[in-house]
This record gives sequence, C-alpha cells and structure tokens, in this order.
Amino acid sequence: MFVAAGPDGRPFLWLRELASGSTERLAGTEGASYPFWAADSQGAGFFAAGKLKRIALQDRDPQVVCDAVDARGGTWNASGIIVFALGNGGLLRVSAAGGTPVPVTTLDESRGEMSHRWPSFLSDGRRFTYVARGAQPSLQVGSLDSGARVRLDVETIFGGTVAENGHLLYVRNRALVDGRRFLP
Repeated sequence: MFVAAGPDGRPFLWLRELASGSTERLAGTEGASYPFWAADSQGAGFFAAGKLKRIALQDRDPQVVCDAVDARGGTWNASGIIVFALGNGGLLRVSAAGGTPVPVTTLDESRGEMSHRWPSFLSDGRRFTYVARGAQPSLQVGSLDSGARVRLDVETIFGGTVAENGHLLYVRNRALVDGRRFLP
C-alpha cells in the first residue's frame, strides 16, 4: 500500500499485489497520507480530510475512526488499538472501531520536546517506538500499560521499529541502521 497522485493530481491510497505486480487505486481514499497496516494485514489506517480512517481490504469501504487534523503517522495492533500522532503534542490512542482519542504520551518539556511522531507497535502489541522531536530528537519506547517510557541512546529524526530478531531498525543521516539488541 502506498500514496500516489491519481489522474486529477490528488493523492490516493494504492494497493499493489506483489505476486502479480498489478496496482489498484482504492476508491474513497482521496487526500490520503501516512498509511499504516493493521497488525493482521487485512486492513490499513490512513489520514484524509482531517480524519483518521480505516479500510478493510475485503470490502474496501473506508470508515472514519475519529477526527485527526495535522496527522504525523499511526500504528495499529492486533487488539484493535490505533496509536497516532497529530502535529505538535504527544501521541493519542483510539479503538480502530472508532471513539474519542485519549493521550498515551506527554511531552517532556524539560528536554525541549515539541512533538511525538511516527509510532510503530512492537511485536508484543503493547509497547511502541516513536520519535520525540525537539532540540535533540530521540527514539523512545512507550507503553499502552503505563505512562513510562524508555529513551534509547539513538538520536534520529525518523522512526524506528524492532525486527523479529530483536534488532532495532531506524534511520540516521538517510541510512537504515541495524542497531544493538533491543531489550527494554
């Protein structure tokens, strides 16, 4: 799944079948940005027209999850929870079925944080990585279970995730880095 301009120049979500190479524009996704897969890969979330939306690949009928102006990425776990970022502030969580978003992280103003962005659930579906943007951007790990977070010794401006082998993958200076073993 990716975002690309349609015939009228507006961005849409597109689905590419890896086996056949065929590409299909998904109707009802005009204005899409920051798409992310559901944990089961049977659907995806995306942002458009000031809303967080979801689309199931089976019926391909986009549904509004909640308001989401100035989005900056999202992630969707197997329990149906979406964590997402909006402009300048902490991350929010909401049920993929819809509802009112609630804060899941708060900015650490003592460190000069301005926003949390590009969340990505870890394989346990409870913890997630995200970028804390500020004077010194950092990759951090938050949890749905508590407000506690771990700041990793990785200064970065782009998100990170943990591969199945436990290695932290992140982008630094436009290069993909395979970091140290990740065991917070």
